[in-house]
Amino acid sequence: MEPYVEGYDLLFEIGSGSFGVVYHAMSSEGGQNVAIKVEYSMQRPQSLSNEYEMYKTLEGGRGIPRAHLFQKHRQYNVMVLDLLGPTLDELFEVCNRRFSLKTVLMLADQMLSRLEYIHAKCIVHRDLKPSNFLMGARPALKSACKSGGNVVGTMRYISINAHAGAEQSPRDDLEALGHILVYFLRGSLPWQGITAVSKQQRMERILERKSSTPIKSLCEGLPWEFSNFLSYCRCMDFGEGPPYHKIKHSFQKLFCQLSYEHDYLYDWVFVEQDDSAQEDNPEEEGTA
Repeated sequence: MEPYVEGYDLLFEIGSGSFGVVYHAMSSEGGQNVAIKVEYSMQRPQSLSNEYEMYKTLEGGRGIPRAHLFQKHRQYNVMVLDLLGPTLDELFEVCNRRFSLKTVLMLADQMLSRLEYIHAKCIVHRDLKPSNFLMGARPALKSACKSGGNVVGTMRYISINAHAGAEQSPRDDLEALGHILVYFLRGSLPWQGITAVSKQQRMERILERKSSTPIKSLCEGLPWEFSNFLSYCRCMDFGEGPPYHKIKHSFQKLFCQLSYEHDYLYDWVFVEQDDSAQEDNPEEEGTA
């Protein structure tokens, strides 16, 4: 059943999952492009109202999408928010599942800033993953929020403590971010692809592999700043406030040492340029 949202015309579906469905829509007056997230009433637990409140708490922060509207209907709930660009997960696929060091460092700087703002509002994300970071209309990174609840997170990226079932704090978001950055540079993490007869057993095996993989091995071949970052995250106390400035400075210093230019020319920009050039200049057929 396609929902009805007064003042908006639904154009097409752009995503779906256990949470419900997301539509690309347009406001009837003004023609503003937006995203409409739909949560059907038969789902339990329902969390869209909490997510809306979280967006309102974070409203005004750089890189935080604006939530325009929340409505409760008999059969579904809807939230209208800014329409963003592709996720980092989608862009990672475009780049053949590997980002350059320059791209990762530019992303890391923005991702740390987004987390710093979210944590300053006393919110812990708890489910950081590439699909929860999206590019805006301009080349700036946006962070999608999740409602609280009892969600542990995504097994591939969550911290060791969170994986073991411990309550999460900012340190766990940072450790998850460290795993994401290594994933972007290496293309995979050592605990991917583990199978088991049950979900619980798989969780335990992933935790075992994650806990037993030395950071030195995980970050082998990468600049020491990444292993240093992960080591620091895992040594932090539960209530310790992360030194965001110090962490960002470490990555910024590496960026400068490598003589990179912060021009927002990410890897996918060149892929798009190459694709465009091929379309504009198709190979001419040879003659025998």
